[in-house]
Amino acid sequence: MACLSPHDAEAIRHQLAKLDLVQRSPGERISALYFEDPGSLPTLSTTAPEHPLSALTLMGEASVHASVISHRGLLSSIEFGASPRKLGDGVLSVSSVTPGGHQPTAASAVNALEHGHTHG
Repeated sequence: MACLSPHDAEAIRHQLAKLDLVQRSPGERISALYFEDPGSLPTLSTTAPEHPLSALTLMGEASVHASVISHRGLLSSIEFGASPRKLGDGVLSVSSVTPGGHQPTAASAVNALEHGHTHG
C-alpha cells in the first residue's frame, strides 16, 4: 500500500477488516467484494464509479494480471486477466503493482454492451 496516500491506505485497511464475502463469477475472472455495513466504512479519495485503483501481476505456478477496482470509494472487485487457478496452490507473490490505470473494467464493458453506455 506504499503507493497509496495515507488516507487511502487507512481506508483500505478498514474496508478489508470488514470484508464479509468474496463472490467469484462463473469462469472465476471477477471476484466481487462485499462488506459488513458498507455505509459505515471510510471511503477512498476517489469516489468515481468503477475506478481502476491498481494493476497487479501475481506470480505463482504461472503469472496472472489483475486489476483492483473501487466503486464510489469502496473496494469493489478484483478482475483477473485469466483464471486465478493458473496461479496454483503454492506460494503466491505480487511481482508488480501499478497505481491507477486507464483500462475499462469488465463490468463497464459488459454494461456498455448490454445498455450502450456506462453508468455513473
